[in-house]
Amino acid sequence: MKKFIGLIISFIFLTGCSAITEYNKALSDYEGSDRVGIAFDVSRDGIMSKMGPVRIYPETIGCIDLSSSKNGFLSGNIFGGGEVNSVGKKIGIPEVNGMAKDRVELWVSAKHNIAIRTIYTGQTGKTGYFSIKTAVAESVVTFKPEPGTFYYVTINFDKVDPITGKYMRVYKIIDDGAGRKSLKHVSDLKISNCPGQHPWYQKSGAVM
Repeated sequence: MKKFIGLIISFIFLTGCSAITEYNKALSDYEGSDRVGIAFDVSRDGIMSKMGPVRIYPETIGCIDLSSSKNGFLSGNIFGGGEVNSVGKKIGIPEVNGMAKDRVELWVSAKHNIAIRTIYTGQTGKTGYFSIKTAVAESVVTFKPEPGTFYYVTINFDKVDPITGKYMRVYKIIDDGAGRKSLKHVSDLKISNCPGQHPWYQKSGAVM
């Protein structure tokens, strides 16, 4: 039942209540030179498996503009009305110990900050099958990208990170100085939505 509810919530989250499609689309590779590569964990225990759709808001400045035409979502086979970010799509992001083998890799604009949001259901430690108030939660991480670098996004539903306090983890892939690559948490800028803007689930009465 929880998976069914999660599927419905995910579908609404991606399609939205509006017919506007400028920002309700699968994110495609950014073709400019000022870009970063981001690998999204889509493994069995990763983002897509938990019915948790992912919204990406490139070129975020003072606030997260939910209706920007730069926005897009990480799409899977059951999401997005035919638009798909193919599982296994690779752009050459380095393989680092701790990263999932099943990933979707995208080029994203690094002109300004990047915000990433996901929602998840039935993973909040609260009870109740039909209460949106207790069954839906979210993670939002906003960071300043460094053009030419690579990042990795995953979710850990078992432990809240003591540094970021988030279920969603965003890492920068760094060189540890010994010729090896490792993962380092990005600094969360904690940027809020633009004034007056609310995701659909808040409009529907969910309390986060």
